[in-house]
Amino acid sequence: QRKTLRSVTVPTLLLCGEDDRLCAVSRHEMMRDLIPGARLSVIPGAGHLPTLEQPILTNRILETWLKL
Repeated sequence: QRKTLRSVTVPTLLLCGEDDRLCAVSRHEMMRDLIPGARLSVIPGAGHLPTLEQPILTNRILETWLKL
């Protein structure tokens, strides 16, 4: 799917938990590097479900990104 990621042309935020065991931060970093202009936010103290594990911080990051 690397070719697909390189072709993304919309603003993109990648969000993950720093303790995610299903999709490691390194995988998100790779996706960020392939998507032109993508941003990556890593949520401390969260695993695979940062919206449930750190909802306040997750919402804060989303709100900031949406205002860009």
